[in-house]
Amino acid sequence: MKRDVNTILLILVVVLSVSLAVVVMYNENAYLELRQRYQAENQELIDQYNQLSNDYAEALAKIEELESENEELRKALVEKEQYIKELEGTTGK
Repeated sequence: MKRDVNTILLILVVVLSVSLAVVVMYNENAYLELRQRYQAENQELIDQYNQLSNDYAEALAKIEELESENEELRKALVEKEQYIKELEGTTGK
């Protein structure tokens, strides 16, 4: 009887050890897969961020260019209006 209990305990310890090893291997594989997915997604986000940063910088440069052009056109318009007033003033005399 005592020998049967020792044998049963030994079998139980072996089964638990094997079960624990299987669970550890499964979790390790799951962790590695998650880590790979995380790294791929993180790299994709970094690439998108860099692209958006470049697009933003280009948009800012374009805005500055357009504002400068707008200012030049406003100055040209003021000059033309003054010229028209001068012409109207000389023809009215």
